[in-house]
Order: sequence, then structure tokens, then C-alpha cells
Amino acid sequence: KEAYARLVKPNVSLRLRIALPPKPVFGTTALETQARQVLTEISNAKHTFGVDIAWVPADKPADLHLMLQGNKLLLLPPSADLIEIGPQKIIDLNTSQAELREKLVSSIQAIANIISLLRMSQYSPHGPFSEQFSIKASVERAGKYLDFTGDKIRSLREGDVLTFNFKNSSDSAADVTVLFIDNEYSITAMYPAEKGENN
Repeated sequence: KEAYARLVKPNVSLRLRIALPPKPVFGTTALETQARQVLTEISNAKHTFGVDIAWVPADKPADLHLMLQGNKLLLLPPSADLIEIGPQKIIDLNTSQAELREKLVSSIQAIANIISLLRMSQYSPHGPFSEQFSIKASVERAGKYLDFTGDKIRSLREGDVLTFNFKNSSDSAADVTVLFIDNEYSITAMYPAEKGENN
């Protein structure tokens, strides 16, 4: 007998893995010392302010990498790439210890919400609507079209043109929204772009 299996209820983990900053090679400034004290306090605390966090060393895979650079604390994506030009999530260390803790906690909470949204969106095609709704994405670069796949995120360059195709084969209407998440973990609605635009 032949049989097939279909994912009915995916087990989505909402745990946020955060990599602590690398240990200093040389001495640290007063601001860096204060920042490390705040990070130690938060990572050792039993209360995780509503976020399921796993703190890992700097060299381990993580959803968020923390890096101390001068008087700034950088919150980097999983690749831990530092982008010199363009938006970057940065916390200024030139503040009090209490304010630094508040800024770091609120940033982690916001980032956790966005990462959870991204994870859940990966499983949305598995619902009862999936067979009647399809999404295809491609990027045009120098006259060539490159398809996006669900398991690979392509690097984009200046001048790339993104195209999204949505096909609804059902008898019901569906609202479509395209969101852009930048390196500052801010969300911008790309479509509909204007108030009142029909999506």
C-alpha cells in the first residue's frame, strides 16, 4: 500500500538564541565594563522579560549576536556581519546602567517579536489554504532573473528589482501584505504602500 505524510501542526520554536560579545583581548573602557556588567546581570537573571532566551558564547550560532565596539553595543543578525554603510541596530553605551539595561531589554523584546513572526511565516503555507494559494519571488539583476526558494535567502545588491507573484485559486478573497525588515529590526509595509490602497 502507498501512503504519504503531510505536516499538520508544525512545532515552531520561539526561543531566541543570543550570542554574548567576544571576550576582550586587551583592556576595556569604563563604558564597555558597564555594558558587560549589564549583560551579565540580564543573562544570569531568572526573569527573562517575556522572551525565551538561550544565551550562548560569541562563537556559537545565534539569532542575534552582540558586539561591543567603542562606545556602542551592536545587535547583529545571525551572520554576525557588520555593515559599515546602511542601517544597523545600535545602542549607545554613553548612558546610565539602568537606562542601558532598559534599552537592551526593550530591543531584545522587539527583535524577539520580529524573529518569531518570521519563523511562524515559514509555516503558514502548511495550513488548509496552502493548496489554493501560491507565492513566488524573484530578483532581476543585470537582465537575468533569479528565483528565491524557501530554504535560501539571496543577498541583494543596489539596483536589484524584486518581483512577487501571488496566486489565489480559491473562492475566497485574501488580503496580501508585503513587509520589509531591515538591519535595525524595523518593519516597513512595502505593499500596500499607501493608505487606502487595495491589497
